Amino acid sequence: MYLVQLGSGIITHMLEKSVSPNKFSFPPVIPACSFDSAVEEAKQVHAHVIKLGFVHDLYCQNNLIHMYVNFDSLEEVKKVCDNLDKKDDVSWTTLISGYSRLGCVDEAFSYVSSLYRVWCTGASEWIYEHIRSNRIVIDHKLAITIIDMYCKCGCLDKAYEVFDELPSKGVSSWNYMIGGYAMNGEGKDAIKLLKKMEAAKTVTLDYVTFVNFLGACAHSGLVEEGKYYFSYMTKVYNIAPGMEHYGIYGNIDMAEEIGKQVIELEPNNNGRYVLLANLYAKAGRYEDVAYIRKLMNERGVEKVVGFSIIELEGTVNEFIAGGRAHLQAKEKYAKVEEMLVRIKDRGYVPDTDGILYDICEEENDNPLQYHSEKLAISLGLLKTKRGETIHVTKILRV
Repeated sequence: MYLVQLGSGIITHMLEKSVSPNKFSFPPVIPACSFDSAVEEAKQVHAHVIKLGFVHDLYCQNNLIHMYVNFDSLEEVKKVCDNLDKKDDVSWTTLISGYSRLGCVDEAFSYVSSLYRVWCTGASEWIYEHIRSNRIVIDHKLAITIIDMYCKCGCLDKAYEVFDELPSKGVSSWNYMIGGYAMNGEGKDAIKLLKKMEAAKTVTLDYVTFVNFLGACAHSGLVEEGKYYFSYMTKVYNIAPGMEHYGIYGNIDMAEEIGKQVIELEPNNNGRYVLLANLYAKAGRYEDVAYIRKLMNERGVEKVVGFSIIELEGTVNEFIAGGRAHLQAKEKYAKVEEMLVRIKDRGYVPDTDGILYDICEEENDNPLQYHSEKLAISLGLLKTKRGETIHVTKILRV
C-alpha cells in the first residue's frame, strides 16, 4: 500500500501546488494500485485521469485496462475499452490475455476476431505471399482460412483465385466462397458459383450452402431468384428450411416458431434472441422486439453492440453508432453530414424498411445517419489522401 499512498500523495501535492499532472504522471501510479490490490484508491486515480482529460491517452488507458483485469473487474475493463476509440497492440493484447485468464473464452475470441479482421486488410497479401514463397502446402483447411480472410477484406478476386486453384474442393470451400459473395453483396456471382458447384457433381449442396446463397440473393436484391432457390432447396435436395432460411425470405410465422424453439434450446445464446428480434423488426412488430429485449433482461442475457473498425497508420479505431466519446468527434460528424449531402445529391435514398434490432440498440439518435460504418468512413476521409482505398470492417457480435 506504500507505493499507492506515495504515488497518490505526489499527485495530490501537485494539484495543491497548481501543477497540472501530464500523461506521464498517472502510468506509474496505476500499476501500483493493482500490485497492492488497492481498489478504492484505483477508482480515485481513475477519476483523476478522467477529470484531467486523459481519457483518450493510450498509455494511461492501457494501464487502466491492465489494472482492472488484475482486479477481475470485467465491467470496468469494458467501460474503459468502450471509451477508447483507438487501440494499439498493447490494448488488444491486454484485453485478449485478460479475458482468457479469467476464463471468458468467448469474449477473448471475439476480440481476436476483431483484431484479425482489421489486421488482415493490410497483411493478407503478405501472408499469402509468405505461404507461397516458402512452399507451404495449402491443404483444404488452410485454403478455406485464406479464402475467408480475403472475403472479409473484400478481396473477392484474390479469394476466388485461391478457391479456383484448389485441386479438390470440399463442400466447405464452396460454402465459404458463396458466403464471401454474400457478405459483399455479390448475388449474381453467388448464383454462377452455385451452378458451377452443381455441375461439378463432386459435393452435395447442404443446409449451409443455401443459408449463404439465399443471403447473397437477399443482399443483392435478387428476390425472385431467392424465392426460386428457396423452393428448389426443398424439392431437389430435400433440405428442410430452418430459421435462417425463413428469416431471409420473409416467412415470419415459420421463422418465429423455429426461433422460439431455438431460444429454449440455447437460452444463454444472445445471437438467438437477436436473430428473432431482427425478424420482428423487419416485419414492423416492435412490441415483439420489446418483448425479446425484456426476455433477455429477465434471463440475464447481454446483448453486445456491434461496432465498426478502421485501421489507419497502424492504429485500430473503433466506433459504435452514435458514439461521441472519440477524438475529433465534431469533425467526424461534420464529415458524415457532408457525405450525406453529397450522396443524396446523387440520388441516395435511405432504406428505412425494418431497421434491425442491432441498429436500434446502438443508435438512439438519428440511426440511419450515424451508423458506426459511416463514422469509420468519415475518419478514413479525414485521415487518408485522395484516391486511397478505405477499408472498414463491421463486427456484429451475435
